Amino acid sequence: NNIVKDLYKQDNIANHWQVFDKRNIKFIEQKEKDSKSDKWFVSVATVRGNKGTDDMATLIPKDRIPEYGNRPKFYINFDSKKLADNFINYAKTDFCSCCIYLFKNDLNLGPVLRYVPWFDFSDKHFSKAPKEIDDYLFKKYNISNDIRKHIESILPDYYGIRDKTIPIQ
Repeated sequence: NNIVKDLYKQDNIANHWQVFDKRNIKFIEQKEKDSKSDKWFVSVATVRGNKGTDDMATLIPKDRIPEYGNRPKFYINFDSKKLADNFINYAKTDFCSCCIYLFKNDLNLGPVLRYVPWFDFSDKHFSKAPKEIDDYLFKKYNISNDIRKHIESILPDYYGIRDKTIPIQ
């Protein structure tokens, strides 16, 4: 948490998350506007994973893809499909999952999103595979190999991104 605190205080997923509330005209108008826009979106629900399941500390399901058109109840907009794809790559990283893991204690994902750092997804590093993004982020933020191994030992490899040839000790 001390390592990522400055990051999520600068910007976080909650700041980009759109929540549709049919009781509020402002939200209805925003969803209609977004649905008619030329933006792509990624559905990010408020409820995700349960204690003791492999997907407890995850942001999206394994098969999540960027979508275009009518928005669901909870989503994040992107100016292009590439940015949405890059966000999905990031969402599948151990870095992202660890941020969720630190604060999530039940099915509710929504309140935890403010602790997951937001990045510039036009950065070329986010167009790579999730494991490569992890390599980049762990190195960039000076997260030691010991801490990384610990993270990998407590988080299930839900997305299957880890190198299976290197045993975690």
